[in-house]
Amino acid sequence: MDRFDVLRKSISAALMMLALGLLYLQIFAYQRFKRLSQDNSIRTLYLDIPRGKILDRNGIVLAEDKLGFNLAFVPFDLDKDRGKYAEILSPILDMSQAEVRKKMSEKFANPFEPHLLFHGLSQEQIHQIEEDLHQLKGAYIQAGLIRHYPLGMMAASIIGYLGEVNREELPVLKNEGVRSGDLLGRSGIEKMFDVLLRGQRGGTQVEVNARGQQLRILGQKESRPGHTIVLTIDVRLQKAAFEKFGDRSGAVVVLSPSTGEVLA
Repeated sequence: MDRFDVLRKSISAALMMLALGLLYLQIFAYQRFKRLSQDNSIRTLYLDIPRGKILDRNGIVLAEDKLGFNLAFVPFDLDKDRGKYAEILSPILDMSQAEVRKKMSEKFANPFEPHLLFHGLSQEQIHQIEEDLHQLKGAYIQAGLIRHYPLGMMAASIIGYLGEVNREELPVLKNEGVRSGDLLGRSGIEKMFDVLLRGQRGGTQVEVNARGQQLRILGQKESRPGHTIVLTIDVRLQKAAFEKFGDRSGAVVVLSPSTGEVLA
């Protein structure tokens, strides 16, 4: 046997090994990799950021965020039977079963992201949900920020209120970092300065398994809290005007004679 025969047989053997390797990858390893891709996936856990405070001219708080708890869910991780979720959660959240099913069955742009189902859980609601949490795959209680208005109705007409972003607004505001379940200013100062008050949300990208358990952190993006808005309003004058009206309806405007600023 000359050296060319040896070389030819060596090349043939190498090609055979390569072919067997490719066959293994195509048939056997494919199933393994497929299982890995199904059992593990990437999630982005967005961080709640404090909405900016609203203060009167003397620094008295008119609106601020406080720590609270929300009920969220990851659509991809839910069981197919949405009726089970509705049956359990409806009496706890004081929502109709149809409303719960609707919110959990929407076509989400990203089914791997957490979406808000209920904002501002009470301690009693948290206790009731925790008892049934083992039946609510893909749903979980998350710490969040709840908007608090210390003066209540006294400054409501000026401060305004927040409302959940709707499906029509979401595609337009998505580039601004707004996600399903986020609250936006709907009236008053909350609406007028919504972009400044909102800030910029950060998040953590993690790898999770099929049970939704976190395996490792892949990356993080820093968040930026909302700006504080200081008004010309004087709470003392606002309170005096509010109490003067009592149960009567009407309106009053108090202006500074020297600057024209609105004081109440």
